Amino acid sequence: MVLDPDDSSGASALMVLDPTALDSLADELESRESAVGFAVNFMEMLPERWRNIVTALKGESCDEARVSVLSLASSAAMTGACQLEFNLRRIDAALKAQRLSDAREIAGRLGSDVMGVVTSLRALLRSETLQGNSKDQ
Repeated sequence: MVLDPDDSSGASALMVLDPTALDSLADELESRESAVGFAVNFMEMLPERWRNIVTALKGESCDEARVSVLSLASSAAMTGACQLEFNLRRIDAALKAQRLSDAREIAGRLGSDVMGVVTSLRALLRSETLQGNSKDQ
């Protein structure tokens, strides 16, 4: 399914976290451990990165905000944070079109995306650890 970042109606059709993304990342990195490490770092840094976007959007520099948004969107894609990535792409589209107020409005709703990703990623990583431990025994 291709979703248009300018159309907010597609966001509700997206899952918070695609659990197959970790498998894809592990294949790409040729290391399950590296993929899990990336996901853990992403999860730990996510709240601060979200706050950085909100702070950047309080200013008037669309360029500074876009750098933060695009960086986080790329990491979100790699970890399978579908809904978060979609909304970040919507913010980027608004910034690209110089619609700062639209970008701020969307960013104001990112908190629930961030919390959903952290919760889902924790559960996925917990099950990953449990599976790893059962394979070791």
